[in-house]
Amino acid sequence: MSGLMQWALHTVEIWCGKVSVSLNSDKTQLVFTRKWKLPGFFKPLFFGVTLHCYMSVKCLRVVLDSQLTEGEHVNTKVKNAYYLLWACRWAYGVTWV
Repeated sequence: MSGLMQWALHTVEIWCGKVSVSLNSDKTQLVFTRKWKLPGFFKPLFFGVTLHCYMSVKCLRVVLDSQLTEGEHVNTKVKNAYYLLWACRWAYGVTWV
């Protein structure tokens, strides 16, 4: 699996070179594994940068976790809404009970 992933990333590198597109390899992350120690798994390289595994990533304002559940995404949205509510209260001097 690691070899196939490395081959696909190398294909993307070649394509980017042909069409003069640059990608930020520091923002590229691996996610979606239940086992962190897979036998024979090696972390692939993308534009010379080793990709690291994460339990969750944020892509297009959607939080994706390794279990593909919506829990972490919903918690993030609720926390942001809570902060916005308090910011509005503070900005307008509203005192709610």
